Amino acid sequence: MSNLIAQAQAAERSGRMADAEKAYGAAVRAAPRDPNTLLAMVQFALRVPGALPLAFPPLKTLLAILPNAELAHRLAAQAFFLMGDTDRGLIHARQGAALAPNEVEAHYILATILERAGLVEEALGATEAALQIVSGHAPSLKVKSQVLVSLGRMDEAADACRRLQAANPSDLTVYGLYSRTGKLSPDDPLLRYLEDSLLPVAQKTGPKHAAAALKVMAKLRLDQGDHRAAFLAYRAAKAADPMVPDYAAYRRFVDSQTTGFSRADFFGAPGSADDRPVFIVGMPRSGSTLLEQILSGHGAIGGIGESLAMTQIARSAGIGQRDGGRMVAGVKTMTTDQAEKLGAVYSGTLDQMQPGKARVVDKFLHNFEQLALIARLFPRARVLHALRDPMDNCVSCYMSNLSTWHSYTQDLTSMGQFYRDHIRLMDHWKKVLPIPILDVRYEDVVADTEGQARRIIGFLGLDWDPNCLKFQDNENKARTLSAWQVRQPIYTTSVKRWKKYEEFLDPLKEELKGFYPGGV
Repeated sequence: MSNLIAQAQAAERSGRMADAEKAYGAAVRAAPRDPNTLLAMVQFALRVPGALPLAFPPLKTLLAILPNAELAHRLAAQAFFLMGDTDRGLIHARQGAALAPNEVEAHYILATILERAGLVEEALGATEAALQIVSGHAPSLKVKSQVLVSLGRMDEAADACRRLQAANPSDLTVYGLYSRTGKLSPDDPLLRYLEDSLLPVAQKTGPKHAAAALKVMAKLRLDQGDHRAAFLAYRAAKAADPMVPDYAAYRRFVDSQTTGFSRADFFGAPGSADDRPVFIVGMPRSGSTLLEQILSGHGAIGGIGESLAMTQIARSAGIGQRDGGRMVAGVKTMTTDQAEKLGAVYSGTLDQMQPGKARVVDKFLHNFEQLALIARLFPRARVLHALRDPMDNCVSCYMSNLSTWHSYTQDLTSMGQFYRDHIRLMDHWKKVLPIPILDVRYEDVVADTEGQARRIIGFLGLDWDPNCLKFQDNENKARTLSAWQVRQPIYTTSVKRWKKYEEFLDPLKEELKGFYPGGV
């Protein structure tokens, strides 16, 4: 080990990350083709928040020097996956697993990326391969649980969670996974242990531990019909580990789109002739998973789940997420050749994941923020806008365990503000974009499932398929929080659900009053 690497590691251990980065960089410059030095630099970049871009130059050299090294491909898979480039991550993950069939970490990384890509059956096989090597490999068991939930195999998922809990009862992520396998019983031994032993400790350990435990307890209260206790538990979880929404920044993004684009920007702007893409967009918890499952029953329709493919394409065009200025400039100045090339990348994803389908559904809901780019690339695409009663939608988002990307769910005021801007942006797209957009209201689907399903299939230009009504038997993946509910028969209990929490909702009512001219 070089002195520079030793210095870098010492600086990293002491928390001096800037010094560590300099020392690792100096080590690579001193020995630009030494595999151990390159590995050390890549691993540092993967460990440290914000340092990920530093991994790619040494990775390129490392792969050129050691093209058959499993570890090099595994690290490349992780780096591309963390950058949001699932396709390239998957290429390296497959190579790593093929090069080292007895390496548990290679199969685990492959399973993780496959699960994120929506290739859940193959992901399940990769977890089984990992568990054949190390039967109690906890990370692989976690991925297996997630995959089984996506496939609706809830009993098996619960069993996997019990194995995880028995091996490491203090791992709070296991309880969160377990809570997704169905309704929770207060007599469940796992939950009794969580409530009696872990929750008091978690509340003293740190904010993330406390929030994780409180969210599972909130799910338990909800499953038992104690709505007041559930709401208070979710509120306590948010207070324990708060997210910080930046409504002003998001409003600026929406403003840039509503003022930056007009119908004229899309006149005479040919893109791909591919008419397969169908984008389900909208807010989380808007009934989009039910909609996706109904569509996937149709023999001519495939799905790629909550794909980041369009986000990756935007990034390759120099457009970051919620980068309003670059979105406007990028779409307006895009040449026909550029549009066709970018469109071909996305079409290639559809070819790979759903070959032979007449329509392919992409259910990354936040694609509503990228509809100008989508319209430029795919003028023959179709958009389904999932809608739900505003109060119900916002309360359900507030009481869900969503990622920090959804920081607007931190409090009821920001929740209402974000919802208003979402509708404002969608209203603008309906006026200026050349692609057709169909509103699909959850309440309408619940009240008249067949009528709405026929309406949607007609909008997609396809003949009716009665299998669309057998969605609860559909083996198509359902990766969202509603994976269990969507496999149940249609139910009406989610309509006007917000009234169960009305005593807490004055701030939300204030933000959403414009949607209820006659009063909430």
